[in-house]
Amino acid sequence: MSGALIAALSGDASASGDVQFQKSSAGAWSWSATFSGTVLFELTGPGGHGGQGTFDPKGGGSTPGYGAGGGGKSTKTVTVSTGDTFNGFVGEGGSGGATSCFSPSMTATAGGNGTTGGAGVGGTATGGDTNLTGRAGGLVNYWTGGGAAGGGGDQAVQDANGTSPGGGGSGYVFFGGNGADGEVKLTRLS
Repeated sequence: MSGALIAALSGDASASGDVQFQKSSAGAWSWSATFSGTVLFELTGPGGHGGQGTFDPKGGGSTPGYGAGGGGKSTKTVTVSTGDTFNGFVGEGGSGGATSCFSPSMTATAGGNGTTGGAGVGGTATGGDTNLTGRAGGLVNYWTGGGAAGGGGDQAVQDANGTSPGGGGSGYVFFGGNGADGEVKLTRLS
Protein backbone atom coordinates (compact mmCIF):
# COMPACT_ATOMS: atom_id res chain seq x y z
CA MET A 1 0.00 0.00 0.00
CA SER A 2 1.20 3.55 -0.71
CA GLY A 3 2.04 5.93 2.15
CA ALA A 4 -0.76 8.30 1.12
CA LEU A 5 -3.33 5.44 1.15
CA ILE A 6 -2.16 4.26 4.57
CA ALA A 7 -2.38 7.85 5.87
CA ALA A 8 -5.91 8.24 4.45
CA LEU A 9 -7.08 4.90 5.95
CA SER A 10 -5.69 5.90 9.35
CA GLY A 11 -7.64 9.18 9.34
CA ASP A 12 -4.63 11.32 8.40
CA ALA A 13 -5.06 12.74 4.90
CA SER A 14 -1.96 14.95 4.90
CA ALA A 15 1.14 14.06 2.90
CA SER A 16 4.78 15.04 2.73
CA GLY A 17 5.06 18.70 1.69
CA ASP A 18 1.64 19.69 3.06
CA VAL A 19 1.58 22.80 5.24
CA GLN A 20 0.11 21.67 8.57
CA PHE A 21 -0.10 25.06 10.23
CA GLN A 22 0.64 28.67 9.27
CA LYS A 23 0.11 31.93 11.15
CA SER A 24 1.34 35.32 9.97
CA SER A 25 -0.49 37.65 12.33
CA ALA A 26 0.71 38.65 15.78
CA GLY A 27 -0.35 36.61 18.79
CA ALA A 28 -0.24 33.20 20.43
CA TRP A 29 -0.27 30.03 18.33
CA SER A 30 -0.78 26.34 19.03
CA TRP A 31 -0.72 23.19 16.88
CA SER A 32 -1.32 19.52 17.73
CA ALA A 33 0.10 16.77 15.53
CA THR A 34 -2.43 14.42 13.91
CA PHE A 35 0.29 12.01 12.71
CA SER A 36 3.70 10.66 13.67
CA GLY A 37 6.58 11.76 11.45
CA THR A 38 8.81 14.78 10.84
CA VAL A 39 7.84 18.43 10.45
CA LEU A 40 9.85 21.43 9.28
CA PHE A 41 9.34 24.31 11.73
CA GLU A 42 9.98 27.74 10.15
CA LEU A 43 9.86 30.84 12.37
CA THR A 44 10.29 34.34 10.93
CA GLY A 45 10.72 37.34 13.23
CA PRO A 46 8.76 40.55 12.65
CA GLY A 47 10.15 43.60 10.89
CA GLY A 48 11.06 46.76 12.73
CA HIS A 49 9.29 50.13 12.36
CA GLY A 50 10.76 52.61 9.88
CA GLY A 51 12.16 55.80 11.32
CA GLN A 52 9.98 58.89 11.38
CA GLY A 53 11.94 61.92 10.24
CA THR A 54 11.28 65.54 11.02
CA PHE A 55 10.31 68.31 8.62
CA ASP A 56 10.45 72.05 9.23
CA PRO A 57 7.94 73.80 6.92
CA LYS A 58 9.63 77.16 7.66
CA GLY A 59 12.77 76.08 5.83
CA GLY A 60 14.82 75.04 8.83
CA GLY A 61 15.67 71.72 7.23
CA SER A 62 14.59 68.19 7.79
CA THR A 63 16.04 65.07 9.36
CA PRO A 64 15.37 61.81 7.54
CA GLY A 65 14.06 58.64 9.13
CA TYR A 66 16.02 55.52 8.25
CA GLY A 67 14.67 52.10 7.26
CA ALA A 68 14.07 49.29 9.76
CA GLY A 69 15.65 45.85 9.77
CA GLY A 70 13.91 42.66 8.68
CA GLY A 71 13.22 39.75 11.05
CA GLY A 72 15.51 36.78 11.56
CA LYS A 73 14.58 33.22 10.60
CA SER A 74 15.01 29.88 12.39
CA THR A 75 14.26 26.48 10.80
CA LYS A 76 14.37 23.06 12.43
CA THR A 77 13.29 19.52 11.52
CA VAL A 78 11.30 18.09 14.44
CA THR A 79 10.09 14.51 15.01
CA VAL A 80 6.46 14.55 16.18
CA SER A 81 4.03 11.95 17.51
CA THR A 82 0.25 11.96 17.22
CA GLY A 83 -1.14 14.23 19.96
CA ASP A 84 2.05 16.25 20.54
CA THR A 85 1.20 19.93 21.03
CA PHE A 86 3.49 22.85 20.15
CA ASN A 87 2.93 26.52 20.92
CA GLY A 88 4.51 29.94 21.05
CA PHE A 89 4.01 33.50 19.77
CA VAL A 90 4.16 35.34 16.45
CA GLY A 91 5.86 38.72 16.93
CA GLU A 92 4.09 41.94 15.96
CA GLY A 93 5.74 44.19 13.39
CA GLY A 94 7.38 47.28 14.87
CA SER A 95 6.96 46.07 18.47
CA GLY A 96 10.37 44.48 19.03
CA GLY A 97 8.70 41.20 20.06
CA ALA A 98 10.06 37.89 18.75
CA THR A 99 8.42 34.92 17.05
CA SER A 100 8.91 31.83 19.19
CA CYS A 101 8.25 28.16 19.82
CA PHE A 102 8.50 26.99 23.44
CA SER A 103 9.49 23.35 22.81
CA PRO A 104 11.59 22.84 20.87
CA SER A 105 13.06 26.15 22.01
CA MET A 106 13.35 28.37 18.92
CA THR A 107 13.33 32.15 18.53
CA ALA A 108 13.42 34.55 15.57
CA THR A 109 13.91 38.12 16.79
CA ALA A 110 12.52 41.32 15.34
CA GLY A 111 14.44 43.64 13.08
CA GLY A 112 15.60 46.83 14.75
CA ASN A 113 13.58 50.01 14.37
CA GLY A 114 14.92 52.78 12.14
CA THR A 115 15.59 56.15 13.76
CA THR A 116 16.66 59.61 12.65
CA GLY A 117 20.18 58.54 13.59
CA GLY A 118 20.47 55.35 11.54
CA ALA A 119 18.97 52.23 10.05
CA GLY A 120 17.71 49.25 12.05
CA VAL A 121 19.75 46.06 12.20
CA GLY A 122 18.45 42.71 10.99
CA GLY A 123 16.84 40.37 13.51
CA THR A 124 18.63 37.19 14.58
CA ALA A 125 17.55 33.62 15.36
CA THR A 126 18.45 30.81 17.77
CA GLY A 127 17.54 27.17 18.41
CA GLY A 128 17.15 26.00 14.83
CA ASP A 129 19.14 23.68 12.61
CA THR A 130 19.59 26.84 10.51
CA ASN A 131 19.49 30.37 11.98
CA LEU A 132 19.58 33.36 9.63
CA THR A 133 19.91 37.12 10.20
CA GLY A 134 17.46 39.52 8.54
CA ARG A 135 18.70 42.31 6.28
CA ALA A 136 19.51 45.66 7.83
CA GLY A 137 17.50 48.70 6.79
CA GLY A 138 18.99 51.39 4.58
CA LEU A 139 20.97 49.10 2.28
CA VAL A 140 19.65 50.53 -1.02
CA ASN A 141 18.66 54.03 0.08
CA TYR A 142 18.67 55.31 3.65
CA TRP A 143 14.88 54.92 3.91
CA THR A 144 14.71 51.32 2.58
CA GLY A 145 13.27 48.76 4.99
CA GLY A 146 15.27 45.52 5.23
CA GLY A 147 13.88 42.19 4.10
CA ALA A 148 13.38 39.28 6.47
CA ALA A 149 15.70 36.31 6.17
CA GLY A 150 13.88 34.11 3.66
CA GLY A 151 10.69 36.17 4.10
CA GLY A 152 9.36 39.56 3.03
CA GLY A 153 11.62 41.54 0.71
CA ASP A 154 13.14 44.99 1.01
CA GLN A 155 10.62 47.85 1.13
CA ALA A 156 11.83 50.61 -1.20
CA VAL A 157 8.76 52.89 -1.15
CA GLN A 158 9.19 55.76 1.31
CA ASP A 159 7.11 55.63 4.54
CA ALA A 160 5.61 52.24 3.55
CA ASN A 161 4.88 49.16 5.65
CA GLY A 162 7.15 46.11 5.44
CA THR A 163 6.23 43.18 3.22
CA SER A 164 5.06 39.95 4.81
CA PRO A 165 6.39 38.01 6.54
CA GLY A 166 8.85 39.95 8.66
CA GLY A 167 9.93 42.75 6.32
CA GLY A 168 11.08 46.00 7.91
CA GLY A 169 9.16 49.23 7.36
CA SER A 170 10.75 52.01 5.38
CA GLY A 171 11.52 55.39 6.82
CA TYR A 172 11.53 58.90 5.38
CA VAL A 173 10.13 62.19 6.60
CA PHE A 174 6.52 61.90 7.69
CA PHE A 175 5.50 58.60 9.29
CA GLY A 176 7.83 55.66 8.87
CA GLY A 177 6.22 52.40 7.78
CA ASN A 178 5.40 49.66 10.23
CA GLY A 179 7.19 46.32 10.05
CA ALA A 180 5.29 43.24 8.92
CA ASP A 181 4.32 40.68 11.55
CA GLY A 182 6.42 37.52 11.85
CA GLU A 183 5.27 34.05 10.85
CA VAL A 184 5.18 30.42 11.97
CA LYS A 185 4.92 27.77 9.26
CA LEU A 186 4.92 24.01 9.91
CA THR A 187 5.33 21.71 6.91
CA ARG A 188 5.10 17.91 7.00
CA LEU A 189 8.24 16.17 5.73
CA SER A 190 7.28 12.52 6.42
